[in-house]
Amino acid sequence: MKIGIFNSLQLFRGGLKINHYGLIVVHPLARIGEWCDIHQGVNIGQNIEKGSVPVIGDNVWIGPGVKMFGKIALGDNMMLGAGAIVNKSFDEGNCTIAGNPAIRVNDHGNVWFRE
Repeated sequence: MKIGIFNSLQLFRGGLKINHYGLIVVHPLARIGEWCDIHQGVNIGQNIEKGSVPVIGDNVWIGPGVKMFGKIALGDNMMLGAGAIVNKSFDEGNCTIAGNPAIRVNDHGNVWFRE
């Protein structure tokens, strides 16, 4: 597997898991918490305002094809369903979101913890 990282590694914290080969785009100012799990086709980007990028909590599972943009916060222990378009914050965490636009679909969140 080949991985090309063109941004600062500081935007990722420990325990990052990238599941499959494929394009993953992350804005260099975005922040991704510990033990996050990112699938192929994910885009974590800036909105129209300079520097308005997502901040992602710890232990967040990001499904294939998720797109998120703008100054949003995602809390800890979340799951983002495949293809979700996230354009608002879900900073309370501990839930699953999905859809376009993303909405809260249950209160289970990501119960799988890695150490």
